[in-house]
Amino acid sequence: MATERISHRVVTDISTSTSVMNEKELNLDGFITHEVNFQDINKAFDLLEADKTLRCSIWMDK
Repeated sequence: MATERISHRVVTDISTSTSVMNEKELNLDGFITHEVNFQDINKAFDLLEADKTLRCSIWMDK
């Protein structure tokens, strides 16, 4: 019973979050703090582990 309520809440939260992102009510691009090339992917993980990045984009073709 409690599990059903939690499960329903998770589904509702995901649905709401997806709607907010799709309707551009939340600018996720503003949270990108670093961009790295694919060959520098280890740098992205190092930044993440050191808590020095919020969101890192990894480019395949740059």
